[in-house]
Amino acid sequence: MKKILLLLIVLFVGTYAFCQTTEEEYNYVTKGLKIQVDAGLDMKIGYELKSLNVINSGRKRAEVGQLIRTGDKSIACYWLKFTNFKTYYFCLPNPESTLNIINRSNSDLIKYLNGDSMSMVIITMLSGMQWKAL
Repeated sequence: MKKILLLLIVLFVGTYAFCQTTEEEYNYVTKGLKIQVDAGLDMKIGYELKSLNVINSGRKRAEVGQLIRTGDKSIACYWLKFTNFKTYYFCLPNPESTLNIINRSNSDLIKYLNGDSMSMVIITMLSGMQWKAL
């Protein structure tokens, strides 16, 4: 009985942890993705990018997408790409992620997007994000 209980706990914790956005995934979206795109490098092994929507408003452009793990097709995170003279990438982590990752994301968004009406429209649109790949 103890072995079965231990196995169930390990399976539950493993499943729960796998749903989280990892530190590596967060850093890839917020830092590595821009380097990859600018340099024309190949996609990070084990992942694919799926663009969901592009919004243009004058000189501003916003793109929303998913970083998907190719192994199980789970969504690692959503990414936002804002372009307005300069390009910024943001990571919207899975809500089951660590508090550290969620706080970093919130801090980045507040720092760079505060008061921008187009940004707020995008964030509102994403409030109903789905965390299972379609």
